[in-house]
Amino acid sequence: MRIGSYVVTEILGRGGSGDVYKVIGPGGKPAALKLVDSSANPAARTRLSREVNALRSIDHPGVPGVLDADTDGPEPFVVFDFIDGVSLAHHVKANGPLKGKKLADLAETLASALAAAHASGVIHRDVTPANVMLGSKGPALIDFGLSHRTDDPRLTREGLVSGTAGYVAPEVIDGAEPGMQADLWSWAATIAFAMTGQAPFGLGRGALGKTFAGEVVLPDVPGAEAVAEALSLDVKRRVKPEEVVAALRGKTVRLPAASRAASRPGEPISEHLPVTRIFDLGEEASVKAGVRERLRLPPIMIRRTGTIAAWASALIAVATLVPATAFLVLLFVLALCRVEHRRIASIASMRAKRGAKRGDAAIATIGLPWHFLRSVGEILPSAAIAAAAGGGLATLCWQGVSSGRMGFAADEAHQYWGHALALALGAVLAVGLVWWGPWAYGTRDGVRRVAAIVARTDTAARVWAVVALLAVGVVLFALLWRTEPLFWPLSQLPETVS
Repeated sequence: MRIGSYVVTEILGRGGSGDVYKVIGPGGKPAALKLVDSSANPAARTRLSREVNALRSIDHPGVPGVLDADTDGPEPFVVFDFIDGVSLAHHVKANGPLKGKKLADLAETLASALAAAHASGVIHRDVTPANVMLGSKGPALIDFGLSHRTDDPRLTREGLVSGTAGYVAPEVIDGAEPGMQADLWSWAATIAFAMTGQAPFGLGRGALGKTFAGEVVLPDVPGAEAVAEALSLDVKRRVKPEEVVAALRGKTVRLPAASRAASRPGEPISEHLPVTRIFDLGEEASVKAGVRERLRLPPIMIRRTGTIAAWASALIAVATLVPATAFLVLLFVLALCRVEHRRIASIASMRAKRGAKRGDAAIATIGLPWHFLRSVGEILPSAAIAAAAGGGLATLCWQGVSSGRMGFAADEAHQYWGHALALALGAVLAVGLVWWGPWAYGTRDGVRRVAAIVARTDTAARVWAVVALLAVGVVLFALLWRTEPLFWPLSQLPETVS
């Protein structure tokens, strides 16, 4: 088989950006030739032309040079230096993870190759273990088929991005334009693979949610913490490649104050649905164009569990003084939080039907009054259960205190604190049921999303905790002064059981 003046000796690989063959050129030397079928995909010729321009603009030993190219003929192809070796993915699967100097050298060479590409204005967009070759002259970054210059027009339709699932940066999945920081995130994910022998966030469709969860487990070896920080969800928290390389070589580097394992991003990447679909062009099965994945609500970037617990504690404390009012306020706040859940679900529904549009968020926001009415209706069943159960428990405990069956003495002080405890127990049950009871998923999701918005930073979360503690303190002070509970708009609870 001949392609132009080149004789094909074997096929090296097939991928989304073309087939790659080992060929012998006119000079008798082996080379690698990529051939694309532009008849099946008109954009393939443009992509190949971009790849040729990208490779010709980069002068680095870790990037194969272009020997020949024909992007205008009936069979568009490019010929570049042949790398006599195997991919990083193949090597690690066959021989296990890289360690020590080999791992650090790999990270440094690839980071340097990316730096050269970025200096030339080229974004690779598909840095993965399958696109790293380990040859006799060292590692090389190959397959610039998805690359583009920063001023190139976009070839991928809006709402779509090409790349290998598990190695696409979270901000790109979320809709941001692929850039240098996204390349470096993919580089860090590739180094994590070389370190562990496994894709850090898995592969295929499940990798999307794991990438947004931002949790990666790395072995306890030099540089692991730096690699994890380079995979942070928050672009501002990511350490530089040179710091990662230094850490891999056992040198001390200054990392962000909180370690990756315990850290939370300073702010969520987006409050909107990550509708980007990934075309997996690596070694795993690809998702064909036109097949839409089932869209889900986006993962919540910041889990402010402590903030939510502080709010709940303050509400329970307030319920010992104004139980009915506290419950009504709780329902109103939960309905508002559920509006956020409904808004995100509305965006998901629109995008599932017709794809992503720029006005999706605006349309969902215009519908907030309708979302609120729906939220009120949706929360009423769980609210009724919570009111009946919580109110019933508070009444029984109140009567038990008054009658002496709960062990509280008949004097005024013991009765007062016993009644306060009864109200607190009822409030705990009511709050628990509206959170974990029937039809409560949308409530939990909405509260978590609102908490992630109003407590985006650790400082904001601490402020909310202080406010909650102050509320508890005020209630305790009122209880010490024997302030009688106010049951408005309900009547007083009976003192004894007849």
